[in-house]
Amino acid sequence: MAKDNYDKIIKKAISWMAVTHHYMVAFNNDLKKLERDVKSAAGKKSAKDIRRAFKDFRMVGRSESRFDNMEKEVERELNRIVHNHPVSIKSKTWADHHGFEQKDVKKVLSDIHDEAMYVLTAVSRYEGRLLKRLKLIQAEVGDNSFQKAWEEVVNLESEVKKVMKFMDGLIAGMEDSEGLVRHTDHQLGSEISVKAMEDLRPNAPY
Repeated sequence: MAKDNYDKIIKKAISWMAVTHHYMVAFNNDLKKLERDVKSAAGKKSAKDIRRAFKDFRMVGRSESRFDNMEKEVERELNRIVHNHPVSIKSKTWADHHGFEQKDVKKVLSDIHDEAMYVLTAVSRYEGRLLKRLKLIQAEVGDNSFQKAWEEVVNLESEVKKVMKFMDGLIAGMEDSEGLVRHTDHQLGSEISVKAMEDLRPNAPY
């Protein structure tokens, strides 16, 4: 995959993660209002807050599914860099050619994968951890169990903050990967050119 094409993919992935983050902020604001109303045992207001929270969470889930597709392409390209680079020239290591160690690329890839999986499993609109907690709060408010509902809202807010922190790390990791791909493709092109010139040289006379 050409660098320019990767640039488009990574920019789209970052954009969709930013959209997801935007709706998470809205969802988090819903929870703050829900926490206040549940604490004061305001049943009707709490029910309305929950409906608003579900609405914003659906938007989180929709943007998350678009990001999921782009993130998979990001991982495929980083795997290509790690595993499909040309054979080193004159016994020099791959790291010598590219100015950074291969393990650094692997770490960026690993970090992106781990952070993406954490975010995706948390915010999935079908089976995400946040959705399950929100449904539990809805049931407790319906049963007028406001103390339990309040405790769950506080726990959910804590989880949302953690997810948003992972989102920030994920965006930073993808931005790092963009720089690595740009640098690597440039170096790969130089390496291939040098190798081609060496292959064209006549054999030395005996």
